Amino acid sequence: MGEYEDYPVRELIAGANEAVMKAAQEGIEAHVYFKATCPKCGERCVFSVADTVFEQMECSACGWEFPFVEGNYMLVYGGELP
Repeated sequence: MGEYEDYPVRELIAGANEAVMKAAQEGIEAHVYFKATCPKCGERCVFSVADTVFEQMECSACGWEFPFVEGNYMLVYGGELP
């Protein structure tokens, strides 16, 4: 289990919007996946829906459901969404 730099959701959304807009200005399609660490088991969890923030997150490892109040995001460039 590693250390992750997490931020409050409002900061995440602002940063993600900025990153997507910057990519668009460069002609690159980008999508955001938000992620957080499960407070029960420590697994890093990712929302399966791009460009969307939900209030609750379910851990894929242990099934624990927890409020999404802080985390980070990853950018996916180009291509079609799954």
